[in-house]
Amino acid sequence: MTPSTHAWTDETATIGVAGIDGPLRVLHVTDSHVSVPHEEADRPFAHYGERMDRLFADYPTLDTFRAQMERARAERHDLIALTGDHVNYPSPTAVAAVHRLLESAGRRSMFTAGNHDWSYAGMPGSPDDRRREWRERSLLPLYRGRAPHADSLDLGGVRFVAIDNSTRQIDPEQLAFFTDRLDGGLPVVLLVHCRFGCRATTTRTTRRRHRRGRRFRSAATRTPARRTTSTGASPAGSAPARPATCRAPKSSSTGCWPPAT
Repeated sequence: MTPSTHAWTDETATIGVAGIDGPLRVLHVTDSHVSVPHEEADRPFAHYGERMDRLFADYPTLDTFRAQMERARAERHDLIALTGDHVNYPSPTAVAAVHRLLESAGRRSMFTAGNHDWSYAGMPGSPDDRRREWRERSLLPLYRGRAPHADSLDLGGVRFVAIDNSTRQIDPEQLAFFTDRLDGGLPVVLLVHCRFGCRATTTRTTRRRHRRGRRFRSAATRTPARRTTSTGASPAGSAPARPATCRAPKSSSTGCWPPAT
């Protein structure tokens, strides 16, 4: 039976979408925050990760991520949507562990980074520079050959668009990419790490960035093709994303069905 309305539980969401080819199952996993014991490649940067290691020391993050990948394999999800912070910092050993589990699921995936994926706390450098560096040095396996900055995938009559906003900014190229992908009449699922919001503007550069952010948000919410947005981290004080999600990693299983006729 195909549902005619949207529905959700703490771990699943059903979204009725007109005109798609048939049922489409997506496993959305975010904020896994995996740390693993350091190996030789990690040791020069280990001191930057001590605080995050302590924060998640009592939670089996790697085992929980493994369970989600086993679920994706067993339930044969059409797509695993990963929306960032899957490692606590860009440790090559942690990235390799997450990548092995992702490969073991045997399912198609899209990954967009969160700020923790490329950030060693306290390391010098701008967010843009650190993201650029650690994407190349560590994170590329998680993309599995897909574009890291802005990417799209048409699957089962639905267009999935991943935009890396993990610096809490959208650049002009990403705005143009996203606007272009809204053309074509397909329903769109937007995958980002940070939820959208604008703080008080104080400088010309900040005001320009916020105008661009508002244009992006307006495109995402006003186009008839827009259907849903899946995010990871939320700014302080913001409402939780729906559907409700589990702790570290947060996850939900989303299904898209043609509405019943």
